[in-house]
Order: sequence, then structure tokens, then C-alpha cells
Amino acid sequence: MQLKGRHVRNAGLAAVANQWEVDLTFNGAGTSAFAELTTDLHSKYAAGGAAGNKNDGTLDQVAVVLDGSVISAPEIDAPITGGVA
Repeated sequence: MQLKGRHVRNAGLAAVANQWEVDLTFNGAGTSAFAELTTDLHSKYAAGGAAGNKNDGTLDQVAVVLDGSVISAPEIDAPITGGVA
């Protein structure tokens, strides 16, 4: 599943604890799509849905890509349903 720039209302970078962080705020369609994506990934991989799979740590990641470059690829620790990531 891909979310495009049209799904993002606001994006930015913030320095937190001497590390950079990507901040995203989604519009209504983006909020729904991101909630569906993160819920699916979390239930399949992070919550043990595919117990014992050596790839689970990679498969529950979401890549944030800008102009073809991966900016961030965090693991999904819980479904993100509020429209802010």
C-alpha cells in the first residue's frame, strides 16, 4: 500500500534527543489508509501474528520516501490511527 503526497497535510523534521525525526500529519484519506496499513502490519508481524518468522523485524517497517530516497523506516510498534506519525 502506498500513501502519496496528496495524503499528507503537513510534513517536517524535528531534532529530538540529538536525532532527526520525520513528522507527518495526514488528511482524512491518508489517516484512514495509514491506520489500515499500520494495523495490518502490526497484527501480522509486530504482535506475533507470524510467530517465529526471522523477517518479522523487517516486515513491520514503513518506509518514508522523498524523491526516491528513504528518509526513515521505523518499525510499527502499535497501530497508528490518529493521523499523525
